Amino acid sequence: MVAGTGAYHHGDDAALGAAPVLGVADGRTRTLRRRATVEDVLRSVA
Repeated sequence: MVAGTGAYHHGDDAALGAAPVLGVADGRTRTLRRRATVEDVLRSVA
């Protein structure tokens, strides 16, 4: 984390894509948020 960068140059241009979020209950897993694809990352910076 870099402190004090301000809000003007913060973006997804260097993003690697979001990791998936999984939930676990009673020994079973469930996808709560899917992994970001290359297309997702490119769409967010276009």
